[in-house]
Amino acid sequence: MTKPNNDIPQDITDQILPCLPVKSLMRFKCVSKSWRSFINSPSFTRNHLERASSQEKILVSLPCGFKSLDLEKPFDDEAALIRLRFPSIELYDRIKILDSCNGLVCLGLGNDARHLFLWNPSTGDSKKLPECNVLQINSNFICNYCGFGYDSSSDDYKLLLKIDRKLVIFSLAKNSWRLHEALWPYYGCHTKGVYSNGALHYKFLFGTIFAFDLKMERFRFGPRRDASMLGRRRKLFGARETLYCITKDRNSMAVEFWLMDKSCSEESLTKVLSFPSFNGFCYFLNHFLCISKGNEFITKNGEDIIRFDTEGRVVEKIRMCNSPSWCEGCACTLHPRDAITYVETLVSPNRGNV
Repeated sequence: MTKPNNDIPQDITDQILPCLPVKSLMRFKCVSKSWRSFINSPSFTRNHLERASSQEKILVSLPCGFKSLDLEKPFDDEAALIRLRFPSIELYDRIKILDSCNGLVCLGLGNDARHLFLWNPSTGDSKKLPECNVLQINSNFICNYCGFGYDSSSDDYKLLLKIDRKLVIFSLAKNSWRLHEALWPYYGCHTKGVYSNGALHYKFLFGTIFAFDLKMERFRFGPRRDASMLGRRRKLFGARETLYCITKDRNSMAVEFWLMDKSCSEESLTKVLSFPSFNGFCYFLNHFLCISKGNEFITKNGEDIIRFDTEGRVVEKIRMCNSPSWCEGCACTLHPRDAITYVETLVSPNRGNV
């Protein structure tokens, strides 16, 4: 990898630059061609990703556009919620945030699968995916979206769609779709896959957890729920390379967070957090976003993003949209409020390398 300047000490290029925010690095790319080449290099992008992956932000989609919420700042800080711009937003009447992985966000634009985009909100880079023409796609494509994740073995990002029970895979490195030989294992399972450690994980209706390995491109199945987990409601969520299972006993107000390994078995669960009392778990289950520093957890409540402490008390909240003329009435139906976690990285959707 070519260094930007021989006069710059190596510890700056190797230790300091990868720790800087994307906004600063984008400015440094304008210094010279060597700086631009260095910052655009796959090795630097990968180094920056490894350091940035612990600092999650919230991407908010609204009728008035996209915004980014910095969880490191107090919600009453004017710099906490900033406006973003997606280049083609004005061309579509409905935008759905489908997923995020390593700073890339997958968006569904319009009402069918012909308009799928990958977008890096931090750099502004975007890519319209080619039309999936390997199978006839019905109009209700959002229910058929199965997940988006990274395969480190091939340095490739893969996106999965389910059409009836047939599985279709998009490869970013090859920029093409292909029909997979395996059929979707369960009828009626339309949950979005949770990416963690090279696989997309799913929770079936009766609690069975299964995964799709992005390297081997095959399903693996965990055992059925044992007696200790019966009567518990569960939700999966991923944080970087870690998979968590959120549970609540029907006879208790306690909410528990469990760490789960690749086997997806009950024996692999390790309790890492427990909140003894939390009202409104059904709401929490459907709108949970992430755990922030200090074991506070972030949820979405209609028009607000809310931060709770470990006792389930509201610490602070922020209104997602402060433009009533845009965020009321018909516009909200066409462009629903949505939110997802992401990290600021240099990963580009216009090339296959990290």
